[in-house]
Amino acid sequence: MPRLKKILMVVALVGLSLSGCTSLEGPSQEEKKANSNQFHKVVNEYFEAFLALHPLFATSIGDHQFDDQLAISISQSHREKQKKLVDSTLDRLHLIQGEYLEHQERLTYEMLTSDLETEKGLLAVDLDYLMPFNQFSSFFSDFAELASGMSFVSFDTQKDYENFLCRCSFVPEYIDVMIKNMQEGIEKGVTTPKVLVELGLKQLKNLLVSDYKDSLFYKPVLD
Repeated sequence: MPRLKKILMVVALVGLSLSGCTSLEGPSQEEKKANSNQFHKVVNEYFEAFLALHPLFATSIGDHQFDDQLAISISQSHREKQKKLVDSTLDRLHLIQGEYLEHQERLTYEMLTSDLETEKGLLAVDLDYLMPFNQFSSFFSDFAELASGMSFVSFDTQKDYENFLCRCSFVPEYIDVMIKNMQEGIEKGVTTPKVLVELGLKQLKNLLVSDYKDSLFYKPVLD
């Protein structure tokens, strides 16, 4: 899901949490309240599950319960978890009577439903996981930026350092999955253009330094 849509979803969910329960025409107040409560339950449980699947996004919005986690988002198991969450949440949303929700709830309902239906379609045809490395999308560059402390990951306390070291422990597995996926891509004829890979490798070489003190990974220690 694009970062902008993630941010818009957060805004909608915050607005939902602040909305009250006003009277609506239609079924009884008890039925409308039960419908609203069920909708809030679906949204809250989806969002918590989404954060667990995307720990870096959680950190970026100030939720620090997964600061020691790094999702291997290109792995088959992670993609299956994404599909399962999308499908199960859509099934639950379809049981909600959207027309009986109040205005802010209805806005969130329609936005979330639309986003999940779009994501379901994208997951069904997505082949990007077979091309996990290029000039524009590089796990290594992105991770180095996180390690530098110049993004949304902070290094203010000892716990921050410990959390990031835990995240580092996922890197070898991530690289193994990248290699496996690219090998699968070669077999299926789905590969990144050579010129983009070569440019990506040049960017990667820029991360290699002769003096460790010049490394982005050492920057938080100096600061």
